[in-house]
Amino acid sequence: MSIILLSSCSSTSIVKSSGTSIVSGTNVPFGKISNESFAENYIGAEVLVNCRFFSSEATTASYTTKKLPKNHFAFRVISPDADASANELTGALASLVVFAPMEYSDMIFSLKKGDKLQLRGGTYVTKAKYGSFFGMNQRYIHFKALALTKKE
Repeated sequence: MSIILLSSCSSTSIVKSSGTSIVSGTNVPFGKISNESFAENYIGAEVLVNCRFFSSEATTASYTTKKLPKNHFAFRVISPDADASANELTGALASLVVFAPMEYSDMIFSLKKGDKLQLRGGTYVTKAKYGSFFGMNQRYIHFKALALTKKE
């Protein structure tokens, strides 16, 4: 009897930017930055996104990237309009994995669920390398922050 584990057979690759024409410092709604239809437009950009801290736990980052960007750590955020006490398992609450430079770790690990943040950076999109072979065409959207600001 053979058992095949697709997670061990699949790997991800980073989607490269085709060049961004987004003006640095542009405010982008959370919903747009995390939407698959627009995410690739923000690769390599330096936009501002308002959000709320959700969790310092981001185990999905290792599955969807296989390797974090160098000198970065992962955490999760939600839309600024979302109810931080909602149950993520019901599908009513979608979170976004953020990769942040290590120098922001003390700030992030001192936050409480629901604290307001502003991210500066762009999307970091990966896709399953062998997804089409297994009938999956999966892309994973993350945000690679250059800077973080706690908002009041």
